[in-house]
Amino acid sequence: MKKQTLIVQFKNKDSSVDIDWFYDLNEVLQDVLKRNRLGTVDGSDFGAGTMNLYIITHAWRRALELILTNLRLYRLDSNAVVVNRRGQDQYTVLWPPDFSNDFSEL
Repeated sequence: MKKQTLIVQFKNKDSSVDIDWFYDLNEVLQDVLKRNRLGTVDGSDFGAGTMNLYIITHAWRRALELILTNLRLYRLDSNAVVVNRRGQDQYTVLWPPDFSNDFSEL
């Protein structure tokens, strides 16, 4: 099965904001993906105004369902953008369905 990378991105406009929730989400997603044998959280990074979680999966649709369920549970779904990285600078936005901006990892 081909592995794919999903990126869950949040805006981070103020570097002094408490971001413990981001690390908590990282742990929750790692656990739920592992328990369901759908993949793993491969890391995170902080860019210019963004925070990204990288998820490696072999079943991106099922992984997306679990990701969105947890984003909704923690009331983070309205602040998140989830994309499928298809290649170098090639992304397909999976969430939100009405996303109309250009996506950038940075």
